[in-house]
This record gives sequence, structure tokens and C-alpha cells, in this order.
Amino acid sequence: MTDAKKNVVQIESDLEPLVTKFIQNKHLQLEELRRDLNAGDFEALKMNWHKMQGASRVYGFNPIAEIGIIIETAAVAEDIQTIENKISEMVIYLSEVRIEYI
Repeated sequence: MTDAKKNVVQIESDLEPLVTKFIQNKHLQLEELRRDLNAGDFEALKMNWHKMQGASRVYGFNPIAEIGIIIETAAVAEDIQTIENKISEMVIYLSEVRIEYI
């Protein structure tokens, strides 16, 4: 996720409070995904990831949705390594994403 354009999301300024909460929730939801993975609960992982994706595309956070598709597929296959890699990728994305309110 080193492409600078992928890490900039332009959002209308009146949505700032909602987007701030959205990003905070993503961090909490990542913790939940890790717990699901550590417990080997792939069904919960799929469901929780699906919830996490929710408004991602609506707000313009397309990489979250794209990573989500891969995680959901990996959860079906119980592919722990891919899930771990994508959760790590999501952590990086959330730490690097820059929001420009317009």
C-alpha cells in the first residue's frame, strides 16, 4: 500500500464526525478479527469482516472493501496465513490513510 493515491481519501467536510467514528471503529473491529482468528472461528471472522466492510466504499475507503473480499475468501478456505497478512495490511492502510475534507 505504498501508492500515495490509494492512501488519500477525499470526503465532504460535513461527514467528518461520521468518518472519524468510522475509522475508530475499524481499529476496534480489527481487534475483533484477530480474536476470531486466534480462536479459529472462521465463520465469525467472515461475519465480522462483512460488518467491517459496511460503509467502506460509501465513504471512499475502497482498499478496505478490496482487502475484505480477500479475507472473506480466505476465511472460507481457512487460510490463516492470508488472513493474517491481510489484517496486517489493513493495519498499515489505516495508519497511512490520509483524509482530505473538501
